[in-house]
Amino acid sequence: MVNVELDGVIARLRSEGERLGEVVEGLKEGIREAERSLFRIEEVFAAFERKASENIKENDAQKDKKENVWRVEVVSIIEEELKRKGVVDGELLKLYVEQEVEKRGKSTLGLELSMRGALSDERFVDTPGGFRLKEEEEESFEEGKDEVVAAG
Repeated sequence: MVNVELDGVIARLRSEGERLGEVVEGLKEGIREAERSLFRIEEVFAAFERKASENIKENDAQKDKKENVWRVEVVSIIEEELKRKGVVDGELLKLYVEQEVEKRGKSTLGLELSMRGALSDERFVDTPGGFRLKEEEEESFEEGKDEVVAAG
């Protein structure tokens, strides 16, 4: 009798745990969507600020010419952000990199191509939750796996 009641309690607790897990996942997705929306709003605001400042400044082509950003710089920016946040959604990461490039006074012309190249760097892993840094354990595990295959 006691075991039957205990089994029922355990089953209800598992069910509630699964339900709460689904709620947590839904909330996480909501947070990611809110972050994407916030980045978009910040981008629009930044664009308005740039346009306003361009209207105020003289049109001096030589003075306004910006240096292009290099892939190495993009990799560095991505690495810094992933060290700070762990896992970052790809779209949010692209928006962050664009903002950071602009803060550094560099041109965003060709940034999309630089981003694709940078994100293919072996230091980064594309997961369902976003991009993250490749961990050292993974690298040594994969090296060990190659050795086993080579030995076999």
